[in-house]
Amino acid sequence: LATGAGDLLYVNAAYARLHGLTRERLIGRSLYDFVPADQRPALKRRIEQSLAERQPLQSKNQVDTPEGRRWVLWTNLGFDDGRGGVMLHSVGRDIHAQVETETRLRESEARFRLIAEASPDVIMTLDRNLRRTYVSPACRELFGEEPEALIGHETGRKSHPEDFARLRGAMRSLLDGRAERHVCVSRRRHKAGHWVWLETCYRAVRDPATGAVSSLVAISRDITERKTAEAKLTEACERLEALAGQDGLTGLANR
Repeated sequence: LATGAGDLLYVNAAYARLHGLTRERLIGRSLYDFVPADQRPALKRRIEQSLAERQPLQSKNQVDTPEGRRWVLWTNLGFDDGRGGVMLHSVGRDIHAQVETETRLRESEARFRLIAEASPDVIMTLDRNLRRTYVSPACRELFGEEPEALIGHETGRKSHPEDFARLRGAMRSLLDGRAERHVCVSRRRHKAGHWVWLETCYRAVRDPATGAVSSLVAISRDITERKTAEAKLTEACERLEALAGQDGLTGLANR
């Protein structure tokens, strides 16, 4: 409980423990004394808004404690003090662990996007319905399509008819938990109309809380040149085998 200017009139035991002081030593001090200087203007604006509107408003800021700075979520409510002034009622909840987790998650996502967007391979994430939830920019060169045109659509629909069932079976085995990783070689139609040979590594992603497979990650690379070279090598071997079985002078089959 504080005055409209932020001077503390009452604090409970939890607030006192947060700051490592007795309740008596906190009364009369300003609540802004425990807020980092760069965050005070924003907090002051939110409190003034709550005092003016007489409606509960939430604000999030750090507070200085003996153990360091911690994030607290406040619900502030302004009300009349009965003497023509206003008072502030604040209830705070320690959300430091939640904010740190969210920060680490954002940093992890940023690193993933940096790696994905710099890679020449196409990186995709798929939900349990095999719809794409993320596609890296490399799809522009490999598939001739923009990421936005692929996100939200089911994967595999532009695969070669001879490869579709095998690809779908591999992905289903990952979703069912029967496998953790599959490497598949298949063909996909480019937007320009030709077929592109792909080597795709599919991996299951499990929910850390339940252990159930929640999504898939797929990394595809263009192996068209390799497949072309393999085809030429196979053809050359077949010609050599045919020549080895034929007499060069008479053209008749060797015994």
